[in-house]
Amino acid sequence: MALETKEVFEYLGIKADDIKDLDTFKATFEKDFIKQSNITEENESVKKILGKTFGTLENEIKKVAKGFDLDIDFTSDDLKDKKVTDKLKFVVSEYDAKQKSVIADLTEKAGKGNDEKVKELEEKYNKVLGKANDYQSLLKATTSEFETFKQSAESEKKNVKLDFFKAQELNKVKFKADINEFEKEGYLSKIEKTYKFDLDETGKAIILDKEGKRIPNPKVNGSFMEIADVLQDEAVKGKLYMLNPDNGQRRITPTTTTPPVTNPNTGRKVATPL
Repeated sequence: MALETKEVFEYLGIKADDIKDLDTFKATFEKDFIKQSNITEENESVKKILGKTFGTLENEIKKVAKGFDLDIDFTSDDLKDKKVTDKLKFVVSEYDAKQKSVIADLTEKAGKGNDEKVKELEEKYNKVLGKANDYQSLLKATTSEFETFKQSAESEKKNVKLDFFKAQELNKVKFKADINEFEKEGYLSKIEKTYKFDLDETGKAIILDKEGKRIPNPKVNGSFMEIADVLQDEAVKGKLYMLNPDNGQRRITPTTTTPPVTNPNTGRKVATPL
């Protein structure tokens, strides 16, 4: 069966009675669904998804800095607005610089019985680097999940829009009055097998052939068929389209008989011409 506009509204959680026209639908749709351009780390809806993960990572980074006596002010102008990844890199670079200085000093004194201290400090240094690598791996995984979310959200939004526009156009097709479910199912199956629906760069719904190409309009050179034109043509080809208000039946106009008039000169009755 054809997808009804009401079913699309119910799927989106929108009251069909509140939608009076396409502009009303767009306003309601954009309010509840996120545009691809708005799917960023600063978007309020996205912050709820990523905020907890990034917040936990930042707290762990501060603990690492404190544990290794790094005097870092995360509220400074240089760091407060930085991303978590940048803060992590900063901490690692600070620790790296500090430990290299200490190790160089201890290595110089290795001949005076400090070999064990050098070894212990090197192990400590390698351990914190391992933690830093773990955090970076976690951040990469989180970023990957975020990108997947963006793609999924945009794909879902596009499909919902296409379903809505498709349902609108199908509802406009004037099928013959005596069409049955079998004929209608066959018609819809033909449309699904033969054509694809997509959105152009302006967000307008368009119809394509199975190879993904626009369909030339044979009536106007250099133009393409609209969805409504293709749907109507297929209905006409399948003899499912209502050709006239009488569903193809010839309308018979009743005739009226005009009574004859009398010729005043001869007194004879003469038929009035039609």
